[in-house]
Amino acid sequence: MIRIVMKDIEKYFGANYVLKKLNLEIFEGERVGILGPNGAGKSTAFKIISGSENYETGALFITRGAKIGVLDQIPIYPEHYSVKQCLYTPLEPLMDQKRELDEMTERLKSESSDRLLEKYGEQLSRFELADGYSMDDRVSEVAKAFNFDEIFLEKPFMLLSGGEKTKVNLACLFLSDINVLLLDEPTNHLDLSTINWVEDHIKKFAGTVVVISHDRYFLNQAVTRIIEINDGQAQSFKGNYDAYSQQKKLQMEQQMEQYTIEQKKIKQLEEAAKRMHEWAKKADKWF
Repeated sequence: MIRIVMKDIEKYFGANYVLKKLNLEIFEGERVGILGPNGAGKSTAFKIISGSENYETGALFITRGAKIGVLDQIPIYPEHYSVKQCLYTPLEPLMDQKRELDEMTERLKSESSDRLLEKYGEQLSRFELADGYSMDDRVSEVAKAFNFDEIFLEKPFMLLSGGEKTKVNLACLFLSDINVLLLDEPTNHLDLSTINWVEDHIKKFAGTVVVISHDRYFLNQAVTRIIEINDGQAQSFKGNYDAYSQQKKLQMEQQMEQYTIEQKKIKQLEEAAKRMHEWAKKADKWF
């Protein structure tokens, strides 16, 4: 099933076109890498998909039920929030459920009510279905993967550097209830072990992943299709980065071969035109 469609999208800043009737389709469950030179429109396409950027003409279709998480959008947290509190933010619905369960547990100690017992059972089923009891383990796993020690976890988020905030945001995305993941240069500021963890989780992610990256090794490990955006337009290539490189090389060889054939034809036409001109001059002399 198609998850995202961009149809004839045009976007320009002032008189400069960024996207020229961009057309692309991304399917549910795909892991897609976006490539292209600087200024080609990659990040602009991302922002249009996420809803943070508008466009002039064309149409964007995203299937109902899509819950999009974007790496380049740093959330605004309360000033006093620590890194650890930020990591728990995506789990707030589960934390609310846990508080309700705790309150009902206290009430049941002094109150005997069939309705309360029924409500408690329903809430407990929802909580267990959402794997609520693993909240702390999930946060600990992600913190360990990103090398967030106890000192770092207690730091105020607002005092972090830009790179540190990006790392925390990426960690939060892996704790979030989303099914579309948009990652712009996710391996920046990460060490090798963390990159390996991110690759592994992207492979396991049940939803759709779209990645902008210049990291060839990461693209080889993480994606199954490449979309190249160049001069505001998109072209699709099956496979990872190496497969893309091979297809791109073959395409360029074919284009060069076609160019050589066309140049040979042009030369033949020019020579034929030259001979015709010489014949015409000779014919003028005869008459």
